[in-house]
Amino acid sequence: ALASIIHVNGTDTNKLIMGVNDETQIANSDFLTIRKFRRSIIKPEANTANHLGNSEAVNQLIDNSQVIIVFGMSLGETDKIWWVRIKSWLMSDKNRYLILFMYKKEYSDVIQNSYIEAEEEFENLFFINANVPEEEQDQLRPQIFININVPLFGENYKG
Repeated sequence: ALASIIHVNGTDTNKLIMGVNDETQIANSDFLTIRKFRRSIIKPEANTANHLGNSEAVNQLIDNSQVIIVFGMSLGETDKIWWVRIKSWLMSDKNRYLILFMYKKEYSDVIQNSYIEAEEEFENLFFINANVPEEEQDQLRPQIFININVPLFGENYKG
């Protein structure tokens, strides 16, 4: 069954969380002693401080899923906690699948090589930010499906 969408970092109308994954991504360690700063900028702490409950809900949803579909989220290091979590989830069962809907500016479906390059770029971003060692990457590739600039809800990516 299709579960509800969870906005792990809030939404643009309700407690949007913009920040970093953890304290290692903050260059000035003086800021780490400021509680308000930590609770505003470090995403897991901000999620807890805002009482969104999204982390718990997402972890439960991940555990109970066979397929995870991600859209509207970058593969960046600021969400590393989730990419590492999803990597562990994939590694625990070869019958689990990750479907990524990604956006790439200046992308064209006309040239086949364009898709291959973009797919490898997004795949590598996932591997880097999920801490997937090179020797495990081939095992995970069949479980990851990448869609590029697909208009899921009728939106126009050609902008």
